[in-house]
Order: sequence, then structure tokens, then C-alpha cells
Amino acid sequence: VDSGLDMTHPDAPQYIWKNPKEVAGNGIDDDNDGFIDDINGWNFLNENHDFTDIRGHGTFVAGIIAAKYNNGIGIAGINPGAVIMPVKVADEEGVTDSLAIYRGINYAVDHGAKVINVSLGGRTISKLEQQAVERAHAMGALVVIAAGNSNESLVSFGPSSAKHGLAVGQIDYSGTRSTVSNWGPNLGLVAPGEQIYSLCSKDNKHVLPSIRKAGYYKQDGTSFSTPMVAATASLIWAKNPHLTSEQVADIILATATDMDEIGWDGMTGAGLLNASAALRAGVDEKLILMFTNLRVNYDTRDEVISVDVDGTARGEFKEFTIEAGKGKNPGRFETIAGPFQKQYNCEYIARLYIKEVLRGSTEWVLRIKAVDDNGQEHSASTLLTLPK
Repeated sequence: VDSGLDMTHPDAPQYIWKNPKEVAGNGIDDDNDGFIDDINGWNFLNENHDFTDIRGHGTFVAGIIAAKYNNGIGIAGINPGAVIMPVKVADEEGVTDSLAIYRGINYAVDHGAKVINVSLGGRTISKLEQQAVERAHAMGALVVIAAGNSNESLVSFGPSSAKHGLAVGQIDYSGTRSTVSNWGPNLGLVAPGEQIYSLCSKDNKHVLPSIRKAGYYKQDGTSFSTPMVAATASLIWAKNPHLTSEQVADIILATATDMDEIGWDGMTGAGLLNASAALRAGVDEKLILMFTNLRVNYDTRDEVISVDVDGTARGEFKEFTIEAGKGKNPGRFETIAGPFQKQYNCEYIARLYIKEVLRGSTEWVLRIKAVDDNGQEHSASTLLTLPK
């Protein structure tokens, strides 16, 4: 779901989705899906099947996923066998809107897409985007979304904050978290995102003619970390087609190479994508702990009175609690909610009242602490900054 796709590039994905119920060029909506001649996908900007990629973003992303391999040129995609369904929602400047993203995700789901890459977003929370991501999840698809490049909490970004979306941040060339990568609740994991090499659309007006002619260039951003995770998900599904989208996501999260704080943390999520480990991993039950949202509540005088905690605690555990430590680097933690025994999946867990458990500071580290069936402790932590 992006800015189009240059299918004429010599290194472009080999396998482009074909609508089995549509007859090309007859001007008829053969499958009665509301789109005429949508043979390979749809352009939601111009309401046609023209995927000309003037921005170049979609072609670059698709190349990371599925550029041809063993053809003696350029690069190889992470999954060159992936079938790519181009869904155009962004214009030549990369601009789109919530309705286009909503329609694009729904189109992909309705036409059988299993992995949906959304390397788009902005500082808005859209109910339309949330609905589309949740519907995709309910229909068994995995939506992989760029966290964003503003070094801000993605709680206020969409669609990366969407419930049941797998949000991806980036590491830089040195192997550490990029300082521009968004962070916070709902961040799934990180992947390489600096100086990534991929395909240049022949229609890309944002690069020099010499680069267009060469056909390849480098870019930075979470937009390009995201397709690495999406491609890995497609490989896992190709190996184990019976898996659910949650099982695929859990394998990716559980096999990520831990970074920063032990366990999931708000800066790097579950850690660095490890595609090799993910493909070797079994499908046994995984213990997944993460914060997925922190909502600040105000009284009638616009004073902060409480914080609602949403999270995921999925897998085998005896119980878990929510703890809080004062400051960015707390010396100790206190239990402020729980214990809880039930499973949670991107949903409301507890309300934390300022006067009762979050007094005396505007900065806290919140921690989910779980004990598994073997008595081993697991944790997930994130920074909470309260408005002053």
C-alpha cells in the first residue's frame, strides 16, 4: 500500500498478483468488486489501474521485499518468490489521506493479501485507519507499518499506533537505534533502515536522470525497515501456511535479537529483526509482553487525573503485574496494578490514577512483569511522560 510500482524495471518483482476473476481490458467489472479492470491491483488516487510511480517510494519498498534474484544485476529481494499486489494510495509527493489508506488496506484484504506493507503515516490518529487494520487482523492478515521518522512517541501517530498492527522502527548503519525512529507503546521491533539500497522507478522525478538510468539508489527511514519485516513474515507463511497472523507476528517478535533493556522496551521493541532465527523457530507457544497504548485522561479543568494502560500479555504465564519507577532511570519499582492471570491482546489492562500511584514526577518507567510456568521472570518497559 504505497505510491505505485514500476513493473518495467529489469529487477522488479517477478510475481505480480493477477486478479483471477477479472478479464483484462474489457471495461467491465467482471468480479463485481467495484473496480473495473483491476487486473493487478488498484490506484485509489485516480480510480484506475495505473501504477506509475512518480514518487518512487513504492518501487523502492517492493524491491526490498521481492526484487528478482539470480539474474546477474542489482539486488535480490528478501523473498523473491513473494507475489506483489500494488495498491496505490500516495501521490507524486508521497501525500495521501486516511480514506485512501483505509480503502487500500481493505482492498488488499478483500483480494486475499496475507501480508500488507504500509510504509506511510503521520501525526494523526485516524479511526478509519484503525478500523482497516483491525479488520485485516480479523480476516487473518498481518499489517506491517512504519513507525515513523520523527523521534516521537508513536502513540500520537497513525497508522503505526493502530491496534493489531506490527509497527517497525529502524537501526542506523552502526547497528544502534536510529535517533529519528519513533518509539513507545505499540513498537513491535526494529530493522535496518539507513543507506538501504533498492530499485529506482523510471518515473521517479525526485532523483537525478543518471540515477533513474542506473536504476538503483539508497534511502533512509522506517519506510525501508518495514518491508524487511513484511518479507520475513511472507517467508514464514510460505514455510508454514497454516499459521495464524498472530503466530507469525509472535515468531518474529520472539526471535528478535534483544537490544537496550532486557525484554520488550519502548525504544527498540522486541529488538532487532532476526529473519534467520524466525525461519528456524518452531511454532510453540511464545510469551509476548508489550505495551500497546498509554492514554492520558483529564478532568473538567484539563488536569491530568489518570493514565489508561493497554498492552499484550499473550502466551504461557502464571501472572503478571504492572510496576512503576520514578524518573527516566529509576532505582526501584513498585507494583501499582495486578496481579493479572488472563491473556490480553492489544487491549485495556488497567487505569493508573495520578494521586494514588503516579505522584511526585512527570516522568516514569512503566513495566509489565510476568512469571512463566517455570517461575522465570519476563518484562516489558516503556517511558511515560505526563503533560505538565
